[in-house]
Amino acid sequence: MSSRRNLSATKDAAGRSDWRFAIRALRHRNYLLFFSGQTVSLIGTWMTRIATSWLVYRLTKSAFLLGLVGFSGQIPVFLLGPRTSKRRERKTKRTHRRTGRVSST
Repeated sequence: MSSRRNLSATKDAAGRSDWRFAIRALRHRNYLLFFSGQTVSLIGTWMTRIATSWLVYRLTKSAFLLGLVGFSGQIPVFLLGPRTSKRRERKTKRTHRRTGRVSST
């Protein structure tokens, strides 16, 4: 069955999208656990970033330090991004997935 056929089957008579195909993955226990865990983790990360920024601004009243805190959270991506993109082209997908999992924790 082609993917085009599956996607066209997700539209109702009025042409609106039907989200049942996206929610169908949540029926599987492992994916539901993964999705729930990632949601909680992401919310925790957002809360930490906002709380840290809020605390820095409240203690110092400095927009510069607030910007510095925001930028410092992006330093690993800024410094390692170009280097890892070169390596990615040379390595297999399997090795890259392992590296991505380790670096994201």
